[in-house]
Amino acid sequence: MTPEGIAILDKLAPFVQRTKCCEKGRGKLARSQRDIAFILLAEDISDNSRKEALRTFSCPIYQALTAAEIQRRFGLENTKLMGFRKGGLASQLEAAFDGCRLDPAQAQ
Repeated sequence: MTPEGIAILDKLAPFVQRTKCCEKGRGKLARSQRDIAFILLAEDISDNSRKEALRTFSCPIYQALTAAEIQRRFGLENTKLMGFRKGGLASQLEAAFDGCRLDPAQAQ
């Protein structure tokens, strides 16, 4: 992640906590897939889980931050896979993760 992206993320993280615009958990994300703007994977997620997410979800998928950083910024414990609901806040957050997007071809 770029320093500018980290600054944007730190600025917007409190709003994510207040608005609860994120979902966590594979099952919940799969059920609400049409409402999800993008998926964020932790850097310390297993390769099998990363490949499964790339096969399962059709929205953009980014891999950045560790589970500890996600917990510190968003207040979500033990989270390695989370999705952000469509909206203005998600668009701004997606810009912060520019350069961290995964290619769906990596799932094979």
